[in-house]
Amino acid sequence: MLLATLCYLHKNSHTLMLHRVKKQNDMHAGKWNGLGGKLENGETPEACALREAYEESGLRMLDPV
Repeated sequence: MLLATLCYLHKNSHTLMLHRVKKQNDMHAGKWNGLGGKLENGETPEACALREAYEESGLRMLDPV
């Protein structure tokens, strides 16, 4: 089993979504999704959410709830 996070960043009435178009042979190509990814060894889900949000968007979350 793989553990992962998925975050939806909201501001006012907007939600940040990623459009998957880069990877070849991506089974999720063309779909929209939130930010997130797999936990690294010893990483908490909260730490993973913070890291992935920054890696994928450049945004730093203060409190992943």
